[in-house]
Amino acid sequence: MMLRYPQSPRYGLWKRQRGTVTLVVGLTMLLMLTGVAMYSTFISTEEQKTAANHWRTADAFAQAEQGLDVGFTFFDKRKTLVNASSTEDVTGDLIADLPDAWFPADGAGEHWARCAVSDIALPCGDGTTNLFPGSVVYSAGAKHSGRGWVYKRIGKDDVGNPFDTAELQDRHGALKFDLFMLAECARPDCAEAECSEGDDCRTDCSGGTCDVPDVCAGARCSFLALDADGNFSYSLMAQGYSDDDAGRALVRSLVAANNLVNGSPAAPIIAAGAVSVSGDFTVVANPDAILYENDAAEVQAWGSGVPLSVWSASDVSLGASTQTCHLGDYLSNGTPNDDAIRTCDDCDCPANTLLTGTSGGDADEGVDIVDVDGGTGETPDMVVNCPTDGTYGGNGSNDSEFPCDLFEYLFGVRGPYSGLYGTPVPDGWWDIREAAEVISNCSALNATSSGLYWYEGAGGCTINNATVGSWKRPVLLVVDGVDLTVSGKVTFFGLIFSLDRTGAKPQVSLSGGPLIYGSIIVDHEDADGESLKVGGGTARYDGDVLANLSGRTPALTYLPGGWSDFPPRP
Repeated sequence: MMLRYPQSPRYGLWKRQRGTVTLVVGLTMLLMLTGVAMYSTFISTEEQKTAANHWRTADAFAQAEQGLDVGFTFFDKRKTLVNASSTEDVTGDLIADLPDAWFPADGAGEHWARCAVSDIALPCGDGTTNLFPGSVVYSAGAKHSGRGWVYKRIGKDDVGNPFDTAELQDRHGALKFDLFMLAECARPDCAEAECSEGDDCRTDCSGGTCDVPDVCAGARCSFLALDADGNFSYSLMAQGYSDDDAGRALVRSLVAANNLVNGSPAAPIIAAGAVSVSGDFTVVANPDAILYENDAAEVQAWGSGVPLSVWSASDVSLGASTQTCHLGDYLSNGTPNDDAIRTCDDCDCPANTLLTGTSGGDADEGVDIVDVDGGTGETPDMVVNCPTDGTYGGNGSNDSEFPCDLFEYLFGVRGPYSGLYGTPVPDGWWDIREAAEVISNCSALNATSSGLYWYEGAGGCTINNATVGSWKRPVLLVVDGVDLTVSGKVTFFGLIFSLDRTGAKPQVSLSGGPLIYGSIIVDHEDADGESLKVGGGTARYDGDVLANLSGRTPALTYLPGGWSDFPPRP
């Protein structure tokens, strides 16, 4: 007989439930860990995407900022070409000596492109809307403005202007930005038409005139629009790309071209020291000179309507063969050319109309010679008070009737004179130098030269038997710390400024019959205590040449508050 033992309820329950809880817990933990791992992977991937996007944005932004800097330098070096024509300037006068101008006469190879009304891409639009049309139409009844928008593009893919792109690539490697220059233009050939009600005009004819869109829309831009002071401005834009071209960033800045010259000088000869004349010297006076307004001393050394030939802070020794006169008298005694300023190679001052002339040995100083010589001439001596101990506060800060800082007088910023201003010297003059074309050989200047040049050669600056500049495109030459010699058959259009910032006491001399249309300014004395030695020549003050000089020496500057990282708006 087989015996049966009763089974324990606990033992049977344990046998039936063995591993179930462990399995459930394990699966739960596995699911939780899988979720955590998946979430971590997702977060890591998103962080990588975010970091990559951030890197692309930063890289593109850096490339765009580099584009602004490169573009500013690129256009700064061409600032005299940007708003010039190969055959005419803004007044329509011929200047055929500028073949690289950005407004060629025939339109072939023109640097500027006109924004079309349908153009929505940069820089004419924001991608969806045209913001800068090629022609602007005013309100009903108004005449057409003759203005519109043009742009210059330098693309990283050689689109538009491959020759400019290639030049930048040679300097900076493969470009990672597109560069745009957007400006308002003027078109004097954009016609206006009279109309009456019922004419097919774009506007109503309530004002008696209407726009002619067919004419205006197709007219070429002739030059950039100028403000009241003759300056132009533009919007400089750069769109940068990341290395993989997936990221883009746009930055822009407003840039203005302002004149460097602080007005026209008062006389054809201005010298900080003595002027010595030993040969035949003719000076055509400024007929309407205002010498120097000194607010600190409440004096005005000269007035309107008075001629001025030589202005010196020391004595002017004219010798036996010096004559000065008015321009009309000068032109009447010779055969002037038939051009706008009546250039003349054989004109001279008539003996019966001299302002200053020879009488018994030395020339008698007339009212047009203002110097310091003990009152021997017709004008009283000026008050000249120029400290050399570093206490000078700038022109107009004391009772001096002669500007102690001739650099500031011409350019509007203080010059590099340690004697006047102490140490360190003001640094505004460096901006003028940076805006100039620095040369080391004055013989490189010729009839096609124009704008601002700064000479820093190892030897002296010699201009001999040459024509420099033209009356429409004159030259401003700054000679820094070396001897300056202008000799022989020289015709110089513009202004020469001799600077001595190192104390080298360089010598400045004219000899052999040079003809200067404009002015010469010497801010120092040489080892003999003289500023200018003249062995012969002609200095003819010409307001037209000096006015053109102001327009041909622009300096590009960023406008405060002009930076942004979004497309411009009109």
